[in-house]
Amino acid sequence: MELLFFVLVTILFWSIRELINYQVRASRLDFPTLWAIPFIGNFQLLQLVLSKQPLEDHQKIIEKFPNYFKCWFLNFRFLCPHSPEAVRKILKSEECLSRPVFAKIMFSGFSGDSYHEWINKRKFMNQIFYPSSLKNSIKAISAAADDFTCDLSKEINEGKEFDIYPSIARWTIKVHCLFLLGLDDNSINGIIERLDRLINIRNNITHFLILPQLSKLIMPSKFTAMENAKTDLINFTKSLFYNQKTNENATKFEKNYSKILHRDDFAQQIISMMDAGYETVALNLTNVLLFLSKHQKIQEKIYEEIQGIKDEISLESLSKFELIERVIKETLRIAPPLPYLPREVHKTFELEPGKFVEKGTIILIPNYGVHRLNSVYGDEADKFNPDNFLKENLSKRPISSSFQFSHGKRMCIGHRYAMIVMKIFLIKLIKNYKFESDENDLKFTAKVTLEVEGSKTIKAYLR
Repeated sequence: MELLFFVLVTILFWSIRELINYQVRASRLDFPTLWAIPFIGNFQLLQLVLSKQPLEDHQKIIEKFPNYFKCWFLNFRFLCPHSPEAVRKILKSEECLSRPVFAKIMFSGFSGDSYHEWINKRKFMNQIFYPSSLKNSIKAISAAADDFTCDLSKEINEGKEFDIYPSIARWTIKVHCLFLLGLDDNSINGIIERLDRLINIRNNITHFLILPQLSKLIMPSKFTAMENAKTDLINFTKSLFYNQKTNENATKFEKNYSKILHRDDFAQQIISMMDAGYETVALNLTNVLLFLSKHQKIQEKIYEEIQGIKDEISLESLSKFELIERVIKETLRIAPPLPYLPREVHKTFELEPGKFVEKGTIILIPNYGVHRLNSVYGDEADKFNPDNFLKENLSKRPISSSFQFSHGKRMCIGHRYAMIVMKIFLIKLIKNYKFESDENDLKFTAKVTLEVEGSKTIKAYLR
């Protein structure tokens, strides 16, 4: 008993000492801060985590501070920058290339890797998205988009609203499976089922992921369920990937990558990218159609652009669809699929003269908030306006006033691929259909991703 008592007392004193040390280091961050309770931290942070409208509440906090603010809770230190200049410096910094623990929990593999894990795999992952690979994928993506337009005609009943997101999500998974894994239509049902299960579990614990260690103690069963869902998805997809005798991607791995990565690690990295990428692409395509259904003039201009470009779809001809590109980027600005971009400082650095951000600080960049700054976009920052991405307007704004795919070395590795997929999809769809909606305003809520509140319903008419 005496030994047990001694151990417990030692652990208690060690915990108190560590808590005090963390709070001392947090106090050294010479940045504006929220009101804090001694030994506990910023209660507003908990309110933000538990809020039913976190985006709006965070915007109110942003309005109080011109560039950034710090906050802390127990032994967790956070810095929330929202000025374009501060955001750009952080995203470009060599000291901010790591992901925090909760990103690792959400996304296994490359997307959630810490700095040292990520840097070792980056060269290999870049090869997947070489221009030659993208160029060779154009025909397959275009054919898949043709299939979608045909299938959609069977689903719609002209003049009646329907939720288009499930169909787009399924199509996006199909394209990702084709490009990243070389899997055909017959293989994707099991992947869709397992991805949906993982995303549903993850969305139910979203607000608690910011304090992962504490949340794991409070709700261990939910975190265990999420890990089991990830493992099930990885194992199922690996078995499909390696058991298909005609799978060119698996054969290519054996020839080109087996000396760099173990085949299981290779499969896990690809699945990680599919997990991180499919939902964001599907959500953005859905949001584009929702915005266009409310802005008929812009939709018709896109149709005219499509009719005016007779070239066969290729990597070169896609660059001619300027309005479609601006619409995609404006949708990513006003409704970024990831409302927050997390980083962790793996080496103390100077953000501004005399202002140091210490190692271990978690940086939360509020994409949603930065993209809607009135100081940058004017009084109509909340309005959908593709002209924000005209060259003459881009030159008037700081570079990091919008960062659809992030910036710096750790920007989205598949950003060119994502733009190709979205452009081809929209070209095929708007060429064949006209979209309308009775909804007046789109309201969004933050989970792991940014989602439209309520149903994503529109009306579709054959042209």
